[in-house]
Amino acid sequence: MLTVLSAGCRDALGFFLVGTGLLKFWHPEASFPALGRIGIPERLHFPVLGAVATAEIGLGAVLVITQDRLVLVPIAILLAVFSSFLVFLDRRAPNISCGCLGDFGTGHHLTGVFRNIVLLGLVVIGAADGASMFSFSEFVIGFQIATMVLLVTEGISVVHLVSREEGKGIIP
Repeated sequence: MLTVLSAGCRDALGFFLVGTGLLKFWHPEASFPALGRIGIPERLHFPVLGAVATAEIGLGAVLVITQDRLVLVPIAILLAVFSSFLVFLDRRAPNISCGCLGDFGTGHHLTGVFRNIVLLGLVVIGAADGASMFSFSEFVIGFQIATMVLLVTEGISVVHLVSREEGKGIIP
C-alpha cells in the first residue's frame, strides 16, 4: 500500500508542477508585477518566467515518467524558494498577485505558502518508498491528489476573499 501511495504522491507532484508551469506560459503577464517587485528588470521578466516554468514542467514530467525519487530533491528546493518568494510578497507587496497559477491564482500569498507546505508533505511521502512499475491506479491517485491540493488551497483563498469583501472577516 505504501508503494501505491508513495508513487501516487510523486505523480501528484509531477502533475501539479506541469500544470503550474503551463499556466505560467499561458498567462505570463500575471507574474510580471511580482517579478518587478523583487527587483527583476522588465526586460528579464520573460526569460526568468520561462526558466521557472520550464523547470517546473521538466521536473514534473521527469518525476511522472521515471518515478525517480532523486528528482524530489530539486522539487523540494524549488518549493522552498517559491515559499520564500511568497512570504516576501506577503510582507512587501500583499496586493500584488504572484502569478503562481497564471491568472487563476487568487493572490493570497499565505495560501500559496500553505499549498507549498502540503506539496512538501507529498515530497516526504513520495520519498518513502522506491519507484514502482507504471500502474494506472497510481497515476489516477496522483491526479486526484494534485486536483485536491489545488481545489482545497484555492478554495480556502476564495473563502477568505469573499469574507473580506463582505466585511465579515471570517478569516483574518
